[in-house]
Amino acid sequence: MNRYLFWILMVLPWVALTMYITSGEDAEITTFIFLSLLIYIVTIVEIRRRTIGMTGKDVLKSLIPFFGLKYRNKLYFAKP
Repeated sequence: MNRYLFWILMVLPWVALTMYITSGEDAEITTFIFLSLLIYIVTIVEIRRRTIGMTGKDVLKSLIPFFGLKYRNKLYFAKP
């Protein structure tokens, strides 16, 4: 998965969720919607991680503010 496809797949569900919330008068986010978005994001990050050859430990390090900047840049911007 190249980085452009990764960015599109990361942004697309949030755009759809925003459109859903703003279009419906009684729209509410249910537990099912939240869990399915969470599983989707984890799956996309896992596919990207395997594509660029990062370990799971490096992905967890990328979540740490300031310390994980190098790993975050590799996850989001590296060419496979």
